[in-house]
Amino acid sequence: MKVTYNPLSLSHLIEAADGTEITIMYYGSGNKLSETFIPANGPATERKYYSGLEVVDGAFFQMHSKGKYVYEIGNYPSYFENIITDHLSTVTQDSVSAEF
Repeated sequence: MKVTYNPLSLSHLIEAADGTEITIMYYGSGNKLSETFIPANGPATERKYYSGLEVVDGAFFQMHSKGKYVYEIGNYPSYFENIITDHLSTVTQDSVSAEF
């Protein structure tokens, strides 16, 4: 197994002996932006991370914060509404909306 690091000393590329690769991209702050898993044989999987939301291959997968999903009502589209806090439970962002 070979691991390549970026200038922030975070793993950027992980290569296995069988040809499997994992590529990880980060924001400048060090938070994970995306992860691409390319198996030796089979389809690739891409995960993207948006302020507590995890999207796999373009579809919503999981929410990593306190919040809720608001479904489409009339002309209003569906969106995520969540509360993101820091390590002291101070609200750092009180609403994130995203359509996929």
